[in-house]
Amino acid sequence: MELFELLRLLFTVLVVICGLAMLDIRRRGYCTGLSWPLLMKLYVVRQLGSIKTYLMHRKFEKDVRHFQEVQFQFLMNRIRRYTLIPSIMFFEFLPIFNDRIPDLDEINPKELLLSEQLELNKTYEVIITNSSGFYRFRLGDVVRVVGFYQQAPQIEFLFRSGQNLNVNGEKLSEEVFFRALREAAGRWPSTLKDYTVAGSQFAPSHQGLLDPHYLLFLELDGPVLTEEQTGLVDDILRQQDEEYASFRKLEKIAKIRVYQVEPGAFSRFRAHLLATTAVTAGQFKMPRVLKSRDRVDWFLENVCN
Repeated sequence: MELFELLRLLFTVLVVICGLAMLDIRRRGYCTGLSWPLLMKLYVVRQLGSIKTYLMHRKFEKDVRHFQEVQFQFLMNRIRRYTLIPSIMFFEFLPIFNDRIPDLDEINPKELLLSEQLELNKTYEVIITNSSGFYRFRLGDVVRVVGFYQQAPQIEFLFRSGQNLNVNGEKLSEEVFFRALREAAGRWPSTLKDYTVAGSQFAPSHQGLLDPHYLLFLELDGPVLTEEQTGLVDDILRQQDEEYASFRKLEKIAKIRVYQVEPGAFSRFRAHLLATTAVTAGQFKMPRVLKSRDRVDWFLENVCN
């Protein structure tokens, strides 16, 4: 009982100290809005995946470091750069060329690289071995080395290895598509809140088999876009990706069809998946590439009138 009382007393003291610190911070005006000039570290638990859509709108006044604890436990610098912590788990890397993800039987274990063998601006798929029982587990996350913190590589997440678009033999990665979407969104009067895309083979009544194209679903904050504005995505993608431009020129792929969904549609879709699938809230990642007809139908039913 004496130990318990001592622990409770220490906890009470810590609560009081934290309370006084918060009062001092508020007195100095550091909690006004989202501006925290003295913030040096932010400890968060956040899902990974395609977070760039949300990070486009996050602003910090200085180089705030995040300590992330969900899947990789990385040290995060400048919002989009992660530094691998070598003591967390054993990392190996599969080199990726031309955004092509090799199948399991194509991988030679001798070709896997260690952290010190990585090269700047090269692309890799992350493979981990950890104390929880995963042995050379393919996470499916494709990353690019963007720097080094001391000797530890710093990486940027690009896309999920299974998130490729293919409607007529092409292979367009999520990263390539998002890059064009992000540039187009920068020219719109509305703010891009969320998105997902699908191949027309998953459209109703197989209508996409004779007219292959992509279906892009957007949730926006602001006025409804014009056809000319939504057409920027297709125009920019043709400029940035030679393969897509070739398929469009040969009329093997039709122009992207853009659908603007109702406000809150993506939040409702998340709730729908949590209620109808085995995925948990902690494991959930918004699918950026839809690969089932029922999910495409769901978004078509939530398009703005």
